[in-house]
Amino acid sequence: MSENTEKVASQILKAVLIQFEDQRQAAIAELDLYMNNSIQRGGVVLNEVAKIAILNQVVSATNRLAEAEGAISSLQKNYYALASEEGFELDD
Repeated sequence: MSENTEKVASQILKAVLIQFEDQRQAAIAELDLYMNNSIQRGGVVLNEVAKIAILNQVVSATNRLAEAEGAISSLQKNYYALASEEGFELDD
């Protein structure tokens, strides 16, 4: 692999990892909001529609979190190993 190709591959991998890390952090922030606000509500009674909406949002955020973590893990497992085998390191 040429030095230029290595650099481009490294940049692409880092950009994709950053995108999934952003998705991961956004999902965690959303889940934190739901979890913390649910605790603070305490005595407030929510109707069934509101409960279902909150549950759907929590499920959606959880799915985005799992997708991002899975993608990050997969990329690190498969492409950091490939980078090492090819003899180049990912730039920091």
